[in-house]
Amino acid sequence: MRTIATTVAAGILISSAVGAQLQPADVAKPTFDVVSIKPNKSGEGNTRWGRHPGGGWFMVNMAAGFVIRTAYPTKIDELVGAPDWAMSDRFDVDARATFVPTVEQERLMLRALLADRFKLAAHYETQERPIFNLVMARADGRLGPQLRRIEIDCATYKRPSPSAGMAQPNVKDAPTCGYRMSGGSTTLSIVSGGRSMQALSDSISNYAGRPIFDKTGLIGYYAFTLEFMGGDNGVSIFTALQEQLGLKLEAARGQVDVVVIDHIERPTEN
Repeated sequence: MRTIATTVAAGILISSAVGAQLQPADVAKPTFDVVSIKPNKSGEGNTRWGRHPGGGWFMVNMAAGFVIRTAYPTKIDELVGAPDWAMSDRFDVDARATFVPTVEQERLMLRALLADRFKLAAHYETQERPIFNLVMARADGRLGPQLRRIEIDCATYKRPSPSAGMAQPNVKDAPTCGYRMSGGSTTLSIVSGGRSMQALSDSISNYAGRPIFDKTGLIGYYAFTLEFMGGDNGVSIFTALQEQLGLKLEAARGQVDVVVIDHIERPTEN
């Protein structure tokens, strides 16, 4: 069984530096103060990753490819040119910092870690890939029973502190302008108190098996509850979208940013 830490804050920004070289010179600062990398030979299936409360990042029993995808996010998990070991060999990484970085700072710190310890050199390319377009399921544009527009602008929304004494509008315990995911390897539930359609698309792309691009024409932010089965039985993500949200996925081909690995080495243990 896998244990996966899921970030439920604002959506991760995708780099626009298509074609730019991802070299050590690009990632000089900031950096982690102390980094420990060890091969994991346990053979166990459990994996985990997260952030240290005082500043830092760790992963246990996971591949180098996970670090690369975290440091250089795209809409597709594929790492073109990555050697087999980068996706199969397991490592424990413990990186410590003296401050709590922002998401962008953490990304730069992971890039510096990869350049220093894995000798990573890579670049972004735009390539054609199979995708899905998220569109309205009904010709009249009517929303499904578990999807509704909210009036809050999540781009500027600041969650009130508990001491403010203000009640937050929630949808079945979903945080305003955030989401919660629950379930296991079969039944899954995503409950949101406000997300854009592209953020919804990004949330479900792994379950659909392709990058998803929002073509609904729905602007603003929406609360929703989406329940589906992650396995072969029960309600699929495709059926759930139509019946619950009034949306559907249409197969297409489109341009997607991918990370191309030019060079990578196994790290020395410390």
